[in-house]
Amino acid sequence: MGRRFQILICATLCLTSILSNMNTYNFTKICMQDDTSTMKVNYTKSESNFLQSCVAIGSLAASIPFSVAFQHLPHKPVFIVAGIISGVSTGLVPLASTMGYGWFVTARIFQGMAFSATFPLAGSITANWATPFEHGVFIGLLTGNTQLSNIFTMPVSGWLCSSSGGWTSVYYVHSGVSLVTFSLFFLFFKSSPREHSWVGEKELETIERGKVAKKISRPKDLPFRHILTSLSLWACWIASFGDLITVQLVSQFNPQYMKNYLNYDVLSSGFLAALPIIFQFITKLSSGIISDRIKFINETLKAKIFNTIALAVAAVFFIVLAFIPQEKHLLAIIIMICAESVMGANTAGFNKCATLHSQQYAYFSMQQIMNIWACTIFIEPFFVNMIVKDNTFIDWRNCFLAHAILLLFVNTIFCFFADASPAKWTRLNNNNSEDVIVETSEEERYDTFAIEDTKLIPPSPPSYSMAPMLSSMPMSPASPQQMSSQMSSYSIPPPSIPYSHGASSVMMGSQTPFLSALDPPLPPVSSSAYTLSAPTIDKSQYEISPEVSRWDRQEPEYKHVDEAEAVVAPDVIVADTVDENSTNSDKVEKVHDNERLARMNLKYEEPEPTPFENGTVTFHAWFVRKL
Repeated sequence: MGRRFQILICATLCLTSILSNMNTYNFTKICMQDDTSTMKVNYTKSESNFLQSCVAIGSLAASIPFSVAFQHLPHKPVFIVAGIISGVSTGLVPLASTMGYGWFVTARIFQGMAFSATFPLAGSITANWATPFEHGVFIGLLTGNTQLSNIFTMPVSGWLCSSSGGWTSVYYVHSGVSLVTFSLFFLFFKSSPREHSWVGEKELETIERGKVAKKISRPKDLPFRHILTSLSLWACWIASFGDLITVQLVSQFNPQYMKNYLNYDVLSSGFLAALPIIFQFITKLSSGIISDRIKFINETLKAKIFNTIALAVAAVFFIVLAFIPQEKHLLAIIIMICAESVMGANTAGFNKCATLHSQQYAYFSMQQIMNIWACTIFIEPFFVNMIVKDNTFIDWRNCFLAHAILLLFVNTIFCFFADASPAKWTRLNNNNSEDVIVETSEEERYDTFAIEDTKLIPPSPPSYSMAPMLSSMPMSPASPQQMSSQMSSYSIPPPSIPYSHGASSVMMGSQTPFLSALDPPLPPVSSSAYTLSAPTIDKSQYEISPEVSRWDRQEPEYKHVDEAEAVVAPDVIVADTVDENSTNSDKVEKVHDNERLARMNLKYEEPEPTPFENGTVTFHAWFVRKL
């Protein structure tokens, strides 16, 4: 197992612990009033609703501070602070409840504050530790803390509430679990694979291949305007609202549905409430893996398909559940399992779409999903209790139908506007960020730069030959040095020289050296004295995706083949009218910009000719290297 998966598991346990602590009251509320000890607590329905939803106040209040902290500080200490807040506040809940209702609310608010750090960490780990082909698995586990927390909390709380320890033991056990998980996090976690001494060179190369990284150093590096005007991200956020408010129905009210409507006891309610969520987690993880493995459709279409499974299909099951009578317990549980299971496909839906679209800013887009989650935590208790007043068949029917309609509506919006391809603003460059160009997978080769470890290496460069026309030469060159002196003797700038380049027809200016692995630069020579011949290149080795119709001079652009990515640096390569069906439609201009290369930590290296043999000089592609 690679170290990245150990980091993934460690972080998932911590995320689960924070959410489990926050969910403790969702179950203990049904056994607090049955407690015969001195710790018996009686609250009105409105007070109980506020205790259930006040964690959202803490989460929203801490959202901006944690977002700023994640942007400016190492992620490890920031998240450890969140873990300490969660563990301590959970352990103090029993004491706070004896001191009064206000103290209990305060402890719950602190539990919610810790929750605001969960989704930014999930986005950060996915961006930094996952390979381009593992986004689904990482997102599946890291956002699976929703299901894992309920799988752990509901049965454990049911057992503890039924034991001699009573409801207070639920909080003590959860606090102790937080101590253990965050101790492991402190020992093993690093924010970046480059910082981790246990990550070998091979795994580091695997993680970084196919990524375009930007170092974010100042607040203005976060493109707020581009993010907040992205229709794709808004589609993801709207879809997440419908999904998460339904998740809260499951998380907050499954125990109530099992106990007060289907009439199961406390212990059985705990296990039965967790059963659908177990299947949901299995679906969540498997959908991420399946999405990563599917290669024959693009990421946007995959996201729409999986999102439709998660939301639209779930809506159909909730509609069926709405009309199942109370006495058919088993059928109701089976349909609920089906409805909640398919919702796990959201991993490969809006969650994956948001991280792929926002790339290195995934922590911010996921932060907004966390804020939406906090809002649904606050809204859902009042919304459900407004509908479900007496736990009757009509009450629960209307509740399930309302959620089904919402799921269908938000999924329609997502399918219209979602785009899982990297946004252009993720590739914007300014004085506060640094472009890093990383090699794509070994199977796909592009007309672009490639980095292996710290050296910039062009992929399999061809060579071109120039045959001197001796009749027009003032003298026959006998060496590269002699040839160089002859070239410099020409005072009239030569015209551009057209030549054949596989699928492209290229105009090469003598004073604009090429910065491409395929096109070696030419010395300033007269076209009347030399003719240029180039071998035909197999276009299949350098695949151009039909998704890309233009390269932009101002921004780097992507070429997509499956999930691999290659970046073309701005001010280095410019092309128009890409047409893969034509052999002579690419008009390519290569420009050499030393200042641009310096910002990229690259420099131009002049090519040297091979020894002069039989009147032919061969130039090879040696272009740029890391400083």
